[in-house]
Amino acid sequence: MKQMLWFVSMLSVVIGQGAEIAVPWADIRRLLEDRVRAEETRKLAAPQPAQRAVLTEAHCALVLTPGGGRGTVALSGRLISGPPDPIPLLPGEVIVSKLGAVTGGTLYQAPSGQAGLYLVPDGPGPFAVELETALPLESDFQSRFVSLALPPALVRTMTVELPDGWQLTDSPGLHAGNNVFHLALERQTRVRFSIPSSGRNTRAVEIDILSQIDLRGGAILIETTFEPAGPLAGQLTIAGPSGARILKTSLPRPWLKETEDATLVAALPEPLVEPFTIQYLLTPPNPGGLIAFDLPTVPDNNGREGLFMITPPVGAEITVTGDGLERDLPVTTLSARLKTAATGSSSYDQLPSGGTLTIEYTSVVEIDTLSRVDLRGGAILIETTFEPVGPLAGQLTIAGPSGARILKTSLPPPWVKETESATLVATLPEPWGDPFTIQYLLTPPNPGGQITFDLPTVPDNRSREGLLVITPPAGVEVTVTGDGLVRDLPITTLSPRMKAAATGNSSYDQLPSEGTLTIEYTSVVEIDILSQIGLRSTAILIETTFEPVGPLAGQLTIAGPSGARILKTSLPRPWVKETKDAMLVATLPEPLGDPFTIQYLLTRPDLDAEATFKLPTISGNSGREGLFVVAPPPGMEILATGEGLTRDVPAAGLGDRLQAVIADRSAYDHLPYGSGLTLKFQRLDTVSRPSIVLDTITLFASFEESGGCLSVLRMSVPAEAGRYLRVERPEQTEIWALSVNGRSEKVYTDDEHHNWVIPLASGHVSDVELAYLSQGEKLGLHGRLAVHVPRTGLSAKKIRVGIGLPKRIELISIEGPVSPDRASGEELPRNFAGVPHLFTRSFHKGEAFDLALFYKEPAK
Repeated sequence: MKQMLWFVSMLSVVIGQGAEIAVPWADIRRLLEDRVRAEETRKLAAPQPAQRAVLTEAHCALVLTPGGGRGTVALSGRLISGPPDPIPLLPGEVIVSKLGAVTGGTLYQAPSGQAGLYLVPDGPGPFAVELETALPLESDFQSRFVSLALPPALVRTMTVELPDGWQLTDSPGLHAGNNVFHLALERQTRVRFSIPSSGRNTRAVEIDILSQIDLRGGAILIETTFEPAGPLAGQLTIAGPSGARILKTSLPRPWLKETEDATLVAALPEPLVEPFTIQYLLTPPNPGGLIAFDLPTVPDNNGREGLFMITPPVGAEITVTGDGLERDLPVTTLSARLKTAATGSSSYDQLPSGGTLTIEYTSVVEIDTLSRVDLRGGAILIETTFEPVGPLAGQLTIAGPSGARILKTSLPPPWVKETESATLVATLPEPWGDPFTIQYLLTPPNPGGQITFDLPTVPDNRSREGLLVITPPAGVEVTVTGDGLVRDLPITTLSPRMKAAATGNSSYDQLPSEGTLTIEYTSVVEIDILSQIGLRSTAILIETTFEPVGPLAGQLTIAGPSGARILKTSLPRPWVKETKDAMLVATLPEPLGDPFTIQYLLTRPDLDAEATFKLPTISGNSGREGLFVVAPPPGMEILATGEGLTRDVPAAGLGDRLQAVIADRSAYDHLPYGSGLTLKFQRLDTVSRPSIVLDTITLFASFEESGGCLSVLRMSVPAEAGRYLRVERPEQTEIWALSVNGRSEKVYTDDEHHNWVIPLASGHVSDVELAYLSQGEKLGLHGRLAVHVPRTGLSAKKIRVGIGLPKRIELISIEGPVSPDRASGEELPRNFAGVPHLFTRSFHKGEAFDLALFYKEPAK
């Protein structure tokens, strides 16, 4: 600003001293505006201060119980300077069960695109947070454990309280006495512990067993999940419920031998650590009433047995009893993998091992039935879809419409016996859970006019019957009546498989079970209407396709969006008369069966405001209206809302010709008749992406008995990467060698000595091979090795990691974001020693990550 005032003063002096100098005022004004604009731009470009915050202390008081862990967390820190941006505290996988005192800020959950718990500080100064977390008990090949996530504070401590007899199997940090531990700065901590044996056996078998008992069919289906706490080997005997039959198991068939009374013997040729399942079928002599049976067990098992959940039929009351039975245990006390098996349940029950479970219930059948009634021929075709709510077994009786004839069914023919009056009896030799269909033909004495009939039913069915959709002849209006008939229920209330059976309909009707349906016919127009909505400059362009279901004739009145202008139509011009407010009247001199289009243009005075309008409609139309797709231009998002809007309706339900109109889409949206459509417009910002993506980055790490490790990093770097490549320097490492395109090169460091700086070839690809040494602890009988993959800053389609271990030891497992790579053809480095183990990770972004390898020396 001072420079601008000086410039104005000097300019005044020059003009005052020489009258012969004539400077136009427009030029002076332009110079002043340029100077002011430059000054303001300089101010806006000034850097904003960065946030400086520190977490000083993080403490957790951990209490372990048989039902799970509870951690009371206390965090404290200080915002030193900078803006009060959210400070990350805990990751998204942490379960917060209770909030305590919060000072100096406000808790904030999951900013957009992230996950976890954050603190928004009130301003510079101290802050503190107290809360309680729930920690599920987990297990792996080593032991049971809980995972604890504390933020990387300057001081991280933990106290551990264990039940009597429990012991820590590994120290989670530096032990300071009285069960107080000082933790390293890493975010994730595992607390490993052992639980004393119940004394039942001495054999080291530990398997948790959870059974899902399904009573929704005539027989009882029991699907049991077995989760090993550690690797299983040798022979395993599994005793199933007495009198049951094994249907299938996820164990490989060559490992199995099935003996009498549902006992299965598995000879395991290799260690088994993953959960497996066995499905049993128990057929009681009289389905329903009272049944007693035992649950699957494993002899000499130290794990938790007798865990179960029951799925009863809808509306059925069940009574469950058993000696020592525990009811409604929280599902949070299960391991992560058993939680997956128990999806959909919030609790489970437990019966002591070897106990007998007694269930008293009423046997019912649960099948949803939906009939498509097609009136388009002289006879009436009824195709009924039956969807079991749970697996069916035993005998099933289905009564069809009186006077109808069964044409076909999707059930296997050997299972089916057809009796008189369209009744079908199916004997199911195995559980049946998939939908099936039966097609009936009903021939009325006088096609058209009025007809009365009943819909298919299943005796003792507790689920929904009498659901129907009607397909009338083209140009015919249908009147449907019946005692208790409910009309136009939304298709969204059906299951996905029933929606597929009702494809092409936006609603369905429901008749009470064993009710009578009466249908009358009258003529109407039937046209399906689909609009494609986009933008043309500042206006909304609506191109609407009208597809007649049957031939049209006479006069047709089409109402367009209010305030729109008709641009053009594919109808012949002599047939068309345009009236006010985008109304079009077409007089058809001959039957019209092909689709036609009308294009509307709706101006937007305010480009940033919402736009609300109604989609085109046809007077007296019984076809589907309000179908639309939105096609925004590149860099623009258009959000459509409206009362009753249904999104992502499968395009497969449209006619072939409307599907061709939106051939590049798999779905469309639907707005009910009379509802207004509101569009919101938002311009999108361009998202950055990696400028350079390598094909592969490879790191080989070869360990020797002394704990020494030689790591070799390989990559082919394109010329676009520049003159130098910076690679993170891992702690306590030293360079062994560097070659670029086969030539030995020197390695440099940057000012802070945090990165190795590698010179690259100029103008073409550089094949880089960087070797460096590190020293760890001497290898023992078992232990953990660490491999650090350094940050390169270069993205790659794939990163491969090769680990070389001495022949004396074997690799048990690996923790880290990689997967086994048995198909790798990568050539090993010259100095690579030991047995190779290869791993891979796709879509690497150039960041650093760590791997933990667990090994042991096998018993001789």
